[in-house]
Amino acid sequence: LTFSHALESMAPQNCEWNLASNIQASLQCNIRTFGSDWNISHFSSDQSEHTKSLSVDCSDVLFFQSSLEPRAFQRLYHMLHLDIEYCKLTKLPDGTFLGLDNLESLVVRTHNSDWSAMALELTGDSLVGMPRLERLDLGENNIWNLPKHIFCPLPALQHLNLTANRLQEVSEVGVIGSCGAQLVTLDLSSNDLVTLPEAGLTGLQSLRKLFIQYNAISNVQDGALLGLSSLNVLNMSSNRIITLPPDVFNETTGLQKLYMQNNSLNIVAPGLFAALSHLTVLDMSYNQLTSEWVTADTFHGLYRLVVLNLSHNRLAQINLDMFPRHISSTSP
Repeated sequence: LTFSHALESMAPQNCEWNLASNIQASLQCNIRTFGSDWNISHFSSDQSEHTKSLSVDCSDVLFFQSSLEPRAFQRLYHMLHLDIEYCKLTKLPDGTFLGLDNLESLVVRTHNSDWSAMALELTGDSLVGMPRLERLDLGENNIWNLPKHIFCPLPALQHLNLTANRLQEVSEVGVIGSCGAQLVTLDLSSNDLVTLPEAGLTGLQSLRKLFIQYNAISNVQDGALLGLSSLNVLNMSSNRIITLPPDVFNETTGLQKLYMQNNSLNIVAPGLFAALSHLTVLDMSYNQLTSEWVTADTFHGLYRLVVLNLSHNRLAQINLDMFPRHISSTSP
């Protein structure tokens, strides 16, 4: 038998192989629950050795609760990618992923948001044992809080997705000191954030993209973006922001795209964007801006601005002389 035929003949129960090459295999498993019904301990040594990617989908038809034990995946020591969807987990115990020294990406989406009483709990050591992990997606888990230093065991982490949880404070991300120093993308959208505190994310000096849209942010404090000197994209749309501190963008001089639409902005301090000489896209549509605050001084210094959206505000008049001449798209 060829390698591919051999694998096809020995797929684990409720699983199918998807061969990426003659030596690498992706495994798709559709199961009822993790736990007594199905677990990795049933994999043969050949199945374990050749599995480079594992996707597990639990049943979402009925409410079946899943559970994971410490070292639940240690037999899959060559695995690079792990994706767990719709498994109704309430906890990731200490050392859940121990043994996955080569893992590069991990997705755990319980979709607990579909069941309001279900929340995923992480311990301080839930994420130990993955020194090469670059991408972590913990979206849609109803996570209320995160243990301090939870991401410190992940020195290679570059992309962190925490969308659609119940986090209330930016500090929950737990990036302190060198923890998170390599993080490039952080998604905190669709949580319950109310405040952006001073220096709340100051440890993320490599961060390029920050997504905090669809929260309940009404208070942006002085120095909220302190330390984010590498930031290129900031999406703070669909919040409850009324005004911004005059110097809030002084630290983010490399910002290229800024999305602030669908807030309650009614004041734009003179010189608010003066430090953003690299900005190409600015969206302030669906706010409460008036002509009193939107003047030529508002856009002073935006030498590279190409797209500006001011639609659905309360502007009584617009003088085209107030805009940089090189803007190719404006939405009044």
